[in-house]
Amino acid sequence: MSTNIIFFFVMLFVLLFLGIPVVYSIGLDSALYMLIFHVGDLIQIPTKIYAQNDSYVLLAIPLFVFCGMIMEAGGISRRLVDFIYHVVGRQPGALGTVAVLTCMVFAALTGSAVATTVAIGSIMVPMMVEHGYDPKFAAGLVCSAGALGPIIPPSVPMVIYGSAMNVSVADLFLGGVIPGILMGLSFIVINLVYAIRHKVPRSTEPFNMKETLKAFWKSLGVLFLPVIILGGIYSGKFTPTEAGTIAAIYALALTIFYRQMTVKKFLELCRKTVSSAGSIMCIICVSGAFAYILTIEQIPQKIATMLLPYMSSQAMFMVIMFLFLLVVGAVMDSGPGIMILAPIISPIGVALGLSPVYVGVMFCCIFCMGAITPPFGVTLFAVTPIAKIPFAEVSKGAARFIIAAFAVLLVLCFLPDVVMLFF
Repeated sequence: MSTNIIFFFVMLFVLLFLGIPVVYSIGLDSALYMLIFHVGDLIQIPTKIYAQNDSYVLLAIPLFVFCGMIMEAGGISRRLVDFIYHVVGRQPGALGTVAVLTCMVFAALTGSAVATTVAIGSIMVPMMVEHGYDPKFAAGLVCSAGALGPIIPPSVPMVIYGSAMNVSVADLFLGGVIPGILMGLSFIVINLVYAIRHKVPRSTEPFNMKETLKAFWKSLGVLFLPVIILGGIYSGKFTPTEAGTIAAIYALALTIFYRQMTVKKFLELCRKTVSSAGSIMCIICVSGAFAYILTIEQIPQKIATMLLPYMSSQAMFMVIMFLFLLVVGAVMDSGPGIMILAPIISPIGVALGLSPVYVGVMFCCIFCMGAITPPFGVTLFAVTPIAKIPFAEVSKGAARFIIAAFAVLLVLCFLPDVVMLFF
């Protein structure tokens, strides 16, 4: 690999290491490279930034972020918890199972790891500790289940990947269903073993159909939301972007109906949405200049040529991608990570004959598990103040779930047909 390309990547990581925000690091790296090596014209930077943002698909990002904010602030999580507890509350480790299942349903509503962790964790972690769970286990379980938010559709990282790599977002959503469910089930199994081994008390109240139906009725409006979102997308009634609009309007109407929304709260949610979605969109925009350099310098092709001799099969490519993203995902957020690395890594897998959708789903799933991987796992930080224990203890509690999640993904690296089951 030529010296200038090595400089390109080294400079980027130096800027990040110095603590410069990701969006400025990418922009500065691109500008410095163009100036030093006389590549292209600096006018291309604002041009590519504008062009990168001029995408109808990307409208889904602020819309799903807004929907997640509404669901988190609107008391929706309590209704989900009550209903699921009425269904499985008498089983061993019931509260842990309720936490995982509620996170999976909530993930299908918001697509946000942090929103899912905070909304469900604030209810379930204190409840689990009160009923005999070790605080670090309870915190580790909830933050791990919360990390399924960006995997179970809808998924903001998959929207970013689909836009960057020109892959159908709807197909990526569908491909994320199986990995998300399998990881959720692995968490439930670990919780079940823990509850039996540590003799966690369980409810002795008999099943009450009347109360269960009452809880179902209270949560019906919430449970109907994923049906609207995913049913509308896969029936062809509307696009993922239109689904984001409908989801946000429906969630807002639901919280107003439940009398959980005020003008003050609504304005605060709008402010948070602009701040959160704006940071994502800025990174996506400036990555247009980064992608421009990758293209004109043919960096993906050169890296692919260098690596192909070591990737004699599709399985070898998947293992190398898995190990690489396992490390990078622990220190880099999924948004900028996808925009920087997907154009470099994914074309190699496609060249080896793998489905672009399968490569995209696995890329996003592995990267999104960085949300529970120390040292920068965002859900670990989100649950720490809720559990009121040190970050290191939360990390220890999440360790077994991190291992289980990556074990599931590693197996899926060798079983593409399972991920592509619905295609």
